[in-house]
Amino acid sequence: MKRRTGGNTDEGQLDSRQLCDAGKMIQLVGKSMKGGSAPSSSKAYDIDSAIGEREDTELVNAGAFDDDDDDDTSNIIKPSEGGGSRTDADSASTEPPPPSVAAIVGCMMLNFWSAVGIIWVNKWIMNHGWTWASILTWMHFVASFIGLEISWRTLGLFEPKETKLMKVVPLCASFIAFVVFNNLSLQYNTVGIYQLLKVLMTPVVVVLQFCMHGTLLTFWQTVSLIPICVGVSLATVSSLEVNGLTGVFFGVMGIFSTSLYQIWVKSKQSDLQLNPFQLLHHQSFLSMWMLAPLAFYVDRSLLFCLQDYAMSTLGDPVCADKVIRPLSDPFFLAGVGTSCCLAYLVNLSTFLVIGKTSPVSYQVLGHSKLFVIMLSAFLMFGDIPSPQNIGGCVMALLGIFWYTYLKM
Repeated sequence: MKRRTGGNTDEGQLDSRQLCDAGKMIQLVGKSMKGGSAPSSSKAYDIDSAIGEREDTELVNAGAFDDDDDDDTSNIIKPSEGGGSRTDADSASTEPPPPSVAAIVGCMMLNFWSAVGIIWVNKWIMNHGWTWASILTWMHFVASFIGLEISWRTLGLFEPKETKLMKVVPLCASFIAFVVFNNLSLQYNTVGIYQLLKVLMTPVVVVLQFCMHGTLLTFWQTVSLIPICVGVSLATVSSLEVNGLTGVFFGVMGIFSTSLYQIWVKSKQSDLQLNPFQLLHHQSFLSMWMLAPLAFYVDRSLLFCLQDYAMSTLGDPVCADKVIRPLSDPFFLAGVGTSCCLAYLVNLSTFLVIGKTSPVSYQVLGHSKLFVIMLSAFLMFGDIPSPQNIGGCVMALLGIFWYTYLKM
């Protein structure tokens, strides 16, 4: 038997969507029939149009009136199968909102003061006999990993996320390279050349960002970096004496590895879908193990010193003065502990600042620390700045304000 036009069938049933549409049509016809008049052709056309629009809406909404027992629903697009504006809205809702100005300023202030603090704490530690900088750096990453474990397990600040550790290895390798090459650069170059090479890191970051990711600054943002770099150079560089090509090579490699590290801190967060806590958690764990052999090899004199002290019946006086006495001083141990805690804050805030802004903005923030360091040197040690230092600071400060204004 075939389906009759009156709406009744001898076999099968109308699906619920058609039944709903038929009911609405009957209601509309009933309203138009009130008063004994038949529906006009225009009203009939309106009814057909309404039914057609209803069917189109139902297809977009993907089976809102479908029966589970119907066999004619295979061609209807479900929300989980994609298509339509519904999927676009869902995908847009998963994008993280842009960071607020307050969050960016807070992260920058945390990085600013923790970095300035660790400089002076490390200087105090070195003045008290500790000369093994590589081992201290290794201790910093051990402290960072422990701090992240506490932040996760005790404070619940983040939830670790699994990822392929091999994808984090380049980040760790670039970090180890910049630690090693910068230490060698400071050892083989004068302080003036070392500071000048650090200033050149800003334009290198700009070039590498473009080569690796196609990221470009605006024209005026690029121009604003010129007074920053020139001013920092005038404020910090006192002499440009070069001690051979070896020092220049170490300095160039230090610039390149540090720039790569900062760019990867930014890109790895988006590529691996990790927040700063999660990425630093992976990086600190790997760096802790990768840096250990190198750190203890570079500072192997500490192990030899302890060995001589242990084998000597009277105790080695040199080791006693450089190692045993400082480690027996509770104030020295408190200083080392403070340095490790500040290192955790520096590492975390670095990932936060670069993740929320850019490597170039982080470079500008680093240059701004110069003023506090020079001011504290004047207040604490009586170092009187020269007119060149003051002029360089003013020029760099104006450039920093200009760059910040352009980025806002």
